[in-house]
Amino acid sequence: PEGIGETNYIGYLPLHRAAYSAWTSAEVVKLFIDYGIKHNVGGPRGGGGVFVSTVNGVTPLSAICDIITHKGANEERWSKFCYITSAAAKAKGFTCFHGHHPNNSITTTLETSSELQEQ
Repeated sequence: PEGIGETNYIGYLPLHRAAYSAWTSAEVVKLFIDYGIKHNVGGPRGGGGVFVSTVNGVTPLSAICDIITHKGANEERWSKFCYITSAAAKAKGFTCFHGHHPNNSITTTLETSSELQEQ
């Protein structure tokens, strides 16, 4: 857990690697986000590190979007996407709902969270 906010020489957090990896489960991504939030990775509104950029401008959020775009969505990738986008939305004061549109496209709805706005 102490290394959750440590980056390698090009700026990758463990969360970046987990987002990209085919061998890392979505539950590990969720665990990294939870520990990242607990240890303030990315700052107080950093979502546990989901907005931390590498030297090439890659965030865990952009990483999972890139994987889905180029390799397709499966249940594990979709779960990673949901965990990462939910953490990102919550960090910025929104509630995130994911679902499938009738035409099989992925939909994401953001609603302003009045509870977070009042803080």
